[in-house]
Amino acid sequence: MAGNIIHAIATTNAIISGLIVIEACKVLSGQVEKTRDTFCVQHPSARGKMLVPVEPQPPNAKCYVCSQVSIPRKRSQFGPRPSTTFTQLP
Repeated sequence: MAGNIIHAIATTNAIISGLIVIEACKVLSGQVEKTRDTFCVQHPSARGKMLVPVEPQPPNAKCYVCSQVSIPRKRSQFGPRPSTTFTQLP
């Protein structure tokens, strides 16, 4: 029984990765309004579906990740900017 856990994790990761790629393709092609949040449910819905797409929620104005809030910070907090570029690396 414990040996099945690896297969379950691999299968779930493949499903989620596929859904992420589908949504990323929509964003990259400029079809952001067509993106969906998809939930993988434990038991099939009444229609026999395990993946349930829903409309995304609007951004939360109090959330620093999904809102348009900017956090003021001083450059000195991060130290001097490194002058090394990728072409200079060995």
